Amino acid sequence: MIDSIESTRKSAPSQAERDLFDLHALAIYRRTDRMFAYLMVLQWVVAIAAAYWFSPRTWDGVQSSMHPHLLMAIFGGGLLASLPVALAWRMPGHAITRYVIAISQVLFSSLLIHITGGRIETHFHIFVSLAFLAAYRDWKVLAPATLVIIVDHVIRDIWWPESIFGVATASHWRWLEHAAWVLFEDLVLAFTIRQSIREMRALALHTVQLEQARQVAEEASCVKGQFLASMSHELRTPLNGVIGMTELLADSPLSERQRRFVNACQSSGALLLRLINDILDFSKIEAGHLELEEHPFELQQLIEDVMSGMPPRLHERDVQLICRQDDSTPLHLLGDSHRLRQVLVNLLGNALKFTERGEITLRTERQHISDDRVTLLFSIEDTGIGIPADRMDRLFQSFSQVDSSIRRKYGGSGLGLSISKAIVHAIGGEIGVESHEGLGSRFWFAVNLRRDHDATNEFDSPAMPPSSFEVQPAPRHVAPAQVPFVPEAAVSLPSEFVGSNH
Repeated sequence: MIDSIESTRKSAPSQAERDLFDLHALAIYRRTDRMFAYLMVLQWVVAIAAAYWFSPRTWDGVQSSMHPHLLMAIFGGGLLASLPVALAWRMPGHAITRYVIAISQVLFSSLLIHITGGRIETHFHIFVSLAFLAAYRDWKVLAPATLVIIVDHVIRDIWWPESIFGVATASHWRWLEHAAWVLFEDLVLAFTIRQSIREMRALALHTVQLEQARQVAEEASCVKGQFLASMSHELRTPLNGVIGMTELLADSPLSERQRRFVNACQSSGALLLRLINDILDFSKIEAGHLELEEHPFELQQLIEDVMSGMPPRLHERDVQLICRQDDSTPLHLLGDSHRLRQVLVNLLGNALKFTERGEITLRTERQHISDDRVTLLFSIEDTGIGIPADRMDRLFQSFSQVDSSIRRKYGGSGLGLSISKAIVHAIGGEIGVESHEGLGSRFWFAVNLRRDHDATNEFDSPAMPPSSFEVQPAPRHVAPAQVPFVPEAAVSLPSEFVGSNH
């Protein structure tokens, strides 16, 4: 793994790699300094306990006094622990702190060996200390520690062998055997530290490469968003001209056959305009530039506009549109009514697209109300084809539909639900779906809006009763001008509904 990462380096380590490696190493130094600060205090307590256990008092005939070993553990151990602890808390990460800690740590080993009378078991404390010092991942820390150990063994082997080896006399070369084992452990630890440093450098290189890849991806995404936005604007200008001219042409005297052609042009142009608008919204969402407005609007009027904008060809599907609203719902609100309308239109468009017969119900319910704000729950229930449970996770994903056959049969860009989700989340709300295959679906979203206290007669009943409003299927005999021809891919859907996904 390390070799594969290092093989991707094309030159010497960059400044970014070195900076990241140094930052990581500094964090390790500081963390290990503080670990040794706690360890020093613990060793001091252990040294006092060991001295008290092995030789609490010394005797001179019938007279006794505190044993020198206990005094050495108290004052000597305190001296060895105080400086490293102070440096660890005042100067963590500095090289001098590491070296002082290394020397103090092995001197603690010498102190414990002396207190326990040179017991061979206590000598293992030296090897444990070196292993702990390897946590710095700096082999240079082992050098002063090893030098202190060897010098201590040489001096005490010559002048005081009982304190180091537990015997009154010992071979003058016995220290050499101990030094050889210490140097052997140093070699093993140095090899381990080298491997660890390689991993740290590989991690720094990998992190820098990931950051560079992320920056490249963000730049590419930004360029793509700018391109989509630019192309959308460039395409909408001539397309609006084409749609405008077809509207003028529709107002002129035409035969029935010519009017069908004009209506087809109008519908196709409106579908394309809707698709372009969806792409533009999608690029804004990806770039994080989705803008929301806050202006006063009347909820009842908004719902009327949405319902009245439904397609007139519902008689071909025997579909009934129903709108139900709580009487206690505040009607005058502050928020982005245009984005709210967009979400309602997308969800109702989906319901119309996948419902051949039955009912589509838009419900508006008040969930919570305070002096300044109100939480509204909007739900769109249909009796359409429903969604299989194993494909629910595909909803609300960009350019995604339940399966490929839906795109072929019903059309749509696969952006409607993802855009609706982004809008609802930008408003600070939640959106979800409940569905049973073959029985229908229920899409819902809840938003929290400010109340408009400047408006008057907030709870007065409008001309349309808020509790129930139904759009019946259109009559069978409608003038040709009222029923425009719609392409097969968007049957019964007006321009504002195409581009949604289920």
